[in-house]
Amino acid sequence: MGDDGRPAQDEAVQDEQAQDEQAQDEQVPVSDPDVLHRVLARLDDLGRRLGAEQERARAREEVIAHQRAELDALRDERRGRHLRPLVVGLAKLRAELLEDAAADTSSTRHRDTLTYYADSVASVLEGCGCEPVTVAVGDVFDASAHRVRRPVATGPESHGRVVAVLSEGWLERDSGRVLAPAGVAVGRHEPAEDTQPAETTQDQEVAHHA
Repeated sequence: MGDDGRPAQDEAVQDEQAQDEQAQDEQVPVSDPDVLHRVLARLDDLGRRLGAEQERARAREEVIAHQRAELDALRDERRGRHLRPLVVGLAKLRAELLEDAAADTSSTRHRDTLTYYADSVASVLEGCGCEPVTVAVGDVFDASAHRVRRPVATGPESHGRVVAVLSEGWLERDSGRVLAPAGVAVGRHEPAEDTQPAETTQDQEVAHHA
C-alpha cells in the first residue's frame, strides 16, 4: 500500500492515465496536403455553383419584372382604348353645356342649371381616373395634348403658341396619357411678301445703271 493508505496498483493506473492524457494534449495533428487541396477545390466549386445560381436567380427576376411591365402596359393600353371614347364623349358634352351656359343671357337659373350639369360631367370624368389637361395662353403648342381648332394671325412672338383655350382636354391620371386633347387657337405669323410692282423694280434698276 502506499503512504496514504491506497493500493499501489491504483496509483500506477492513475499515473498511466495521466501520462496518456498528457501525450494526447501534446500530440499535434499532421495535415495531409492532398486532403487540404481537395477541401479547397470543393469550396471553390461550391462558390462557383453558388455564383451561377445567383446569376440565374437574377435573370429570372429580370424576366419576371419585364413580363410584369409588359402586362401592366398592355392592361393600361387596353383600359385607355376602352376609356378613350367615353372620355371624348363626356368632354364634348361638358364643352357643349358650358358653351350653351355662356351663350344663354335670358335666364340666370337656366344658365346655372347648365353649369351644374357641366360640373357633374367633370365629376364623372374625375371618377374615371381622369384630370384636365393643363394648358394656358402663351404655352407652346403641343400636338400630343392640344388640338388646333383655328389658327390666328399674330406677330412673330406668338407664332406656334396658344393664343386661346377653346375647350378642355382630359388625360388619364395614372399614366398621363391624353385621352381628349384640349381645343386651342394657335398663333401663326406669316412674313409679308414683296408685293412691289415689277415696273417699279425695273425703274430702280434703270436708275441704278444710269
